[in-house]
Amino acid sequence: MAPMRRSFLIFILTFFAVSNSVFALTEEQEKEIRKEAENFNYQTVTTSEGLNFRVPEDMPIEKRNGIVAPIPFDEYMYGKFKQIDERLKSMEAKLDSIKQLIASIKESNPKPLKSQPSG
Repeated sequence: MAPMRRSFLIFILTFFAVSNSVFALTEEQEKEIRKEAENFNYQTVTTSEGLNFRVPEDMPIEKRNGIVAPIPFDEYMYGKFKQIDERLKSMEAKLDSIKQLIASIKESNPKPLKSQPSG
């Protein structure tokens, strides 16, 4: 094996060994993630036609082309991403206003002069 390949292989193995310990989740974090997944709020919806659907709480059930069913998953996820996008835009606007406020405070309060040591 060429020295270049050997050193690259050693680098890769070391990287994965170190990254596994650095980026690994603690047991408490893993338990919390599992707990959140288990507690995902589902509901069983019974339609007037007597159909039962186990769906997330906010997933609508509609009648399309004579078929009663939950909306397609891609439409559901599109709505979720749209909600997240709106929330992020709101957060960005708030952060921008905070940045402007900080900038105006910095402009109105000039930095104090540093005292020079006497010597």
